[in-house]
Amino acid sequence: MSLSTRDRIATALFALAVVLTVMLALTRAVPFPERAFLYDYRAFACAGSIVGTDGDPYRAEPLRTCEHRRGLLAGRSDLTWLAVPAPLPGYALAPFALLGRLPDGLGAALWLLVSLLAGAIAARALIVIARVRARVVWLALALPLALALMLGQLVPLALGALCLGALAIERGRFALAAAAVWIAMIEPHVAAPALLALAIFVPRARLAVGIGAVVALVLSLALFGVTKNVEYLTSVLPAHAASELANEEQYSLAYFVHRLGAGDALALRIADLWYVAMFVAGLLVAQRLVSRGAPRSLYVLLPAAFAVIGGPFVHIQQMIFVLPAIVVLAGRVTPRARALALAIVLLAVPWGSFTLLLVVSPLVAFVAGMLVYELLAARPLVAMLAGLLAAAFVAVLAQSLAPRPDASAALAAYADGRLLAEASWTAYIRSSFHQNGVLFALAKVPTFAGVAFGIVLALRAAFAQLPLRTAA
Repeated sequence: MSLSTRDRIATALFALAVVLTVMLALTRAVPFPERAFLYDYRAFACAGSIVGTDGDPYRAEPLRTCEHRRGLLAGRSDLTWLAVPAPLPGYALAPFALLGRLPDGLGAALWLLVSLLAGAIAARALIVIARVRARVVWLALALPLALALMLGQLVPLALGALCLGALAIERGRFALAAAAVWIAMIEPHVAAPALLALAIFVPRARLAVGIGAVVALVLSLALFGVTKNVEYLTSVLPAHAASELANEEQYSLAYFVHRLGAGDALALRIADLWYVAMFVAGLLVAQRLVSRGAPRSLYVLLPAAFAVIGGPFVHIQQMIFVLPAIVVLAGRVTPRARALALAIVLLAVPWGSFTLLLVVSPLVAFVAGMLVYELLAARPLVAMLAGLLAAAFVAVLAQSLAPRPDASAALAAYADGRLLAEASWTAYIRSSFHQNGVLFALAKVPTFAGVAFGIVLALRAAFAQLPLRTAA
């Protein structure tokens, strides 16, 4: 099939954006944050390498020694006593128990390969579910997935599994749906609402959900025994939730309540209650929409979307979990709602990662401009200006960022390897992650606006008096 003029222009613009991005990287016109590459993966791999030994992957040692050996904190002599936590439950550390024992390069390459495959599965499944133009889905997911891939995060795997589960439930393959959502439980706080929705609303998936629970429990006990699993639930989780209360990069309700003056315990309690409320709201809205004729995939996608709204611990990378539900709503439930189209545009750029986005600013311009053109039917000149404005916004934020201060003094008291990794991490965050509050607040505005547009439209569709006019 021959390409249309529009497709040829889009392809040419994409090629130009890629060339400009490569030029920025190779000429070092924009500094590439090399230390961030596979940052999260290296922490998880170190924790995984400790599984099955006498060590505790939740303690500062031997985790810290492994992280320094793998170059996780290279170039920062002030972070000698920092241990980067890997706060995953036992079953979620299982793949890293294998990858962490491989040579560094091979394990990292395999993780990148798995993550790339999962991202492709997410996009392909969402294209089928939402029945929107393929390029819209690829554009919407491109930057958030690229960011997560670069950091070596869990997000691509969890997103791919959730979207696969959503597709499976639409096709009546309920055991596959449950298995996929259990894989997504590598991000427990995101996938747990989707898993519960399957158990409640899809009776034919309950057996598979139950089997998955048994497998996860047995795997956790086999890897960690009782003591470390109890430690994870009673010590690690609360400590990690509290560790980033002062982090200006947080998108959690706990952070905002803490900034307003609430103490640590109160901020976390309010955020926990909010998470439960969003958990329940996601289930109710999904059930209401499906009962009114919306696609069953929303049983999986909507609860996951609600799970990252507020709560005790949310980073910009996890806001991608809002996108699949909004894309399905835009494609299948309220296809004429311009607010949903705008929500997709705003959420397609992970604005809060502006230091990393600066390197790919030409691609930011391309993605934002093309989505404005495709979804909002803007004229080419308007779309081009929107893209340039998006890239300029990212550049201004990144160039205004104040460097993180030396953390030596703050970390000096945390040399004891018996402490939880969260002890030094908390000290690091509280000493170094509050100088750029205004910049990160500005970066959060378009993301929160996109979330608000999407959730309001979901609620309106769920509880409107008139029947839904869902797409076939």
